[in-house]
Amino acid sequence: MSMKVLVADDDTSTRGLITDLLESIGVSDVVETGDGEETLSLFEQDPFDLVVLDWEMPGKNGMDIIRAIRAGGSQVPIVMVTVWAEKNRVLEAIQAGASDFLAKPFEADLLREKLQRFCQHTDALKRFKQRTGALMKVAYINPFITSVISLFDTMLGIKLTRGRPFIKDHCLPEHEISGVIGLSGKAKGVVVLSLSKESALSATQVLLGGKRPETINADVVDAVGELANIVAGGAKAQLERLAMSVSLPTVIAGKNHSVQFPSSVTPVCIPFDCEWGSVAVEVGLVEEPVPAPAMA
Repeated sequence: MSMKVLVADDDTSTRGLITDLLESIGVSDVVETGDGEETLSLFEQDPFDLVVLDWEMPGKNGMDIIRAIRAGGSQVPIVMVTVWAEKNRVLEAIQAGASDFLAKPFEADLLREKLQRFCQHTDALKRFKQRTGALMKVAYINPFITSVISLFDTMLGIKLTRGRPFIKDHCLPEHEISGVIGLSGKAKGVVVLSLSKESALSATQVLLGGKRPETINADVVDAVGELANIVAGGAKAQLERLAMSVSLPTVIAGKNHSVQFPSSVTPVCIPFDCEWGSVAVEVGLVEEPVPAPAMA
């Protein structure tokens, strides 16, 4: 993989393990540090594709670093690995802009899976940008992709396998039920979390508990709406720093339903598969022109 990863942890054994795991999945360009001040200095000097970060470090802690990175406008995926496992800590990290969270002590295989998913996602978007000539800024897409990956992994307990991103030639979502998230501000348009029937039914069972629904009903619509709301919330902290706001999601169900993307936009689709079925994230955004300064 053509990637550069920054690993920041004051524990040398943890840094070494993370570096070894990255190398095992094909990432050889890894920069290590154990100091918070140095972490920010390194990040400012060189672009990184992924940051793996501890919470407690000398100089500046992980939360300081996340806030500084996001305040600078970067949407780089950040995976926080820490001994703090309390729910309020997890929420604080996610709200500050962390893409995912893993508590120590952790199983090496679990961390390897997380790293692999983020690396594959980032690498795919880089190649997609090269192929398409950056029809849409990756910075607008990344917050939603990382939020979806984290949601299915941490809340639903299911692993997503990413497919190859592609440009759509129509406005029909990929699957039977969709959570539609509106965006406004620096860019406007919609992001769609589209689930196949089987994926939606299984997700509803996990999210609401009880018996698995037999068909797409009101409970499934509510569950998909909640999933889309969680995805929007996870992306919100990063998008606010891009001068963008997120609306409350709506849900559309039924085969061949359509979504109103901006008329001048060709949507981008990032497909995923899991043991439940198929999931897709579709993004159709257009940047708003910057107003000319008023004449004196």
